[in-house]
Amino acid sequence: MGDWLISRRYDELEERYIGLGARRAQQDVPFSQMLYAIQAVKETLWEFLRQENLLEPTELISELELLFALDRFFDRIAYFACVGYGSAVSRRVAHALAGHPS
Repeated sequence: MGDWLISRRYDELEERYIGLGARRAQQDVPFSQMLYAIQAVKETLWEFLRQENLLEPTELISELELLFALDRFFDRIAYFACVGYGSAVSRRVAHALAGHPS
């Protein structure tokens, strides 16, 4: 996450989290649990920042930029994980319809 906040390369996020979504689908992790895990990490990070007083008003502009970047990060990984998950499920369904065991 730290590297992405600096480089903001969406292609790296896309590759990593599409793969994550596909693996979770192959592991039969329910879609809702996959999304909940991503949201739980996001909420834990926000709580840590708040408890450690890392959100001080003295540097509000740079902190707002950080918060915006963090929010975008979690939105992107949730989206990419969903894409990977959906692709894996579609492949499984296509194999089942073609008469192949998964």
